[in-house]
Amino acid sequence: MFLAIDIGNTKIKSALFDGDELKNYFTEDNIDELINSLQNKSFDKAAISSVVPNKTFQIEKYLKDKLKIPVLIINNNSKFNLELDYNSIDTLGIDRLCSLEGALYVYKKSERIFELGEGTFLVTIDCGTATTVNIVKSPNKFIGGMIAPGIDTMINSLNKNTAQLPVIDKNELSWDIGNDTESSLASGVVNSAVGLIERVHKILKDDYGAAKIITFLTGGNANILSDFLSIEYQVERALVLIGIKEIYKLNN
Repeated sequence: MFLAIDIGNTKIKSALFDGDELKNYFTEDNIDELINSLQNKSFDKAAISSVVPNKTFQIEKYLKDKLKIPVLIINNNSKFNLELDYNSIDTLGIDRLCSLEGALYVYKKSERIFELGEGTFLVTIDCGTATTVNIVKSPNKFIGGMIAPGIDTMINSLNKNTAQLPVIDKNELSWDIGNDTESSLASGVVNSAVGLIERVHKILKDDYGAAKIITFLTGGNANILSDFLSIEYQVERALVLIGIKEIYKLNN
């Protein structure tokens, strides 16, 4: 059994795979919760994608020293199925590549194809602390994307950095024009996030000549934002973890 761990800024997400089959998916708030969760699970190898280096070290140490499990720490020197056309590889969040690797696997498997068709763009949107947009141009070239504040970050930042704006409930967002302060915030937050995502489609069609755009949403706020989108998309909560599995296979 293989353990994939995705250490994000807010949550730690993990999954157990038997071959390519996802057997168990779980989310924790901190390292102690993860360790407690792993104590009753059986696995013999693991890989980690992380954007929080100090947590990476602690979890790697636990897996190697306590459980005696070999661990792959995925980094920008790992092998990928992607061709990286990006100017600052050293600062590229590894979770962005993992989400694309996961999306490539899921899409190719569902369509029973070996590579993306000409003029096809694959887009992953990770809706977490940040909203990250990641783009692959056929057949497998990572060309970059966009990074913006996530909806929680927008809500909390507006409250923290202003004197009177309240914290609103992210589960009560609305695209409609607000007629009071809270509904105006709700509209501003959701339209900022959704507008970014849908603008990506327009840019790819108008400026890059995209013939087809395949979009995957993942992350803690994916289901919230998906309700407001007019584009075609697929939500896959384990997208990064599936990508970790695929990268592990490529590097072993």
